[in-house]
Amino acid sequence: MDTTAGSKEPRSLLGLAHWLTATLVLCGLSVVITIDNLAYETNNLSAAAQGSPVASELHLAHERVRDSGVLAIGFATIALVLLLVWQFLAHANLRRFGDERLRFPPTVAVLVWFVPGLDLVLPSLAVRELWKRSDPDLGALDGRAPRASPLVALWWIVLLAAAAAIWMALRADSAGVQVLLHRERLLLAACGVGLGTLALTAILVERISARQSIRTNQTISRSWASWRRS
Repeated sequence: MDTTAGSKEPRSLLGLAHWLTATLVLCGLSVVITIDNLAYETNNLSAAAQGSPVASELHLAHERVRDSGVLAIGFATIALVLLLVWQFLAHANLRRFGDERLRFPPTVAVLVWFVPGLDLVLPSLAVRELWKRSDPDLGALDGRAPRASPLVALWWIVLLAAAAAIWMALRADSAGVQVLLHRERLLLAACGVGLGTLALTAILVERISARQSIRTNQTISRSWASWRRS
């Protein structure tokens, strides 16, 4: 599917970016609640390891972690869908700006997220191209190529770190109090790094959308000036 064929004018993505940011904020709040619940569960597991009778507290803590975790996963799922839609439209805008030599067409930029192995590298390269090609000064840099922001690399490193921590926590055994303590600490680390991922994703989306908004205004201004001269 390619939505670029119906219109030559770039789309403003600021509204979608704001909705995505709001969803990321709600997800972040859910993660903060989950961190608090995990800390409570970890304290009770430590007490259980020392022989304290905390079975009822552990049951309550587990239910709280489960409920807040489901909420966080729900918001994260919605945010992921919005992110993929935003990325497709943002890459489609690059074509409307007149950038034809793209390494990642809109559909490919989305599909690389789902290719095992390649999803460890290609999504970051697609977003890197999106950042560079959304530069409002593109074409006015005396022939110099636009620079990629270190923000993209930082975002991808933090995202991979969060994914790795979640993967290790899910693979951890659940037999025995000490093993459970280890798993809960991994989940706490994953949630902490996940908060950084959410914040960096929001910043990246908002900044790229703002850069594209400037390019959109430039494109419309040039089209208007050409129309008046004709």
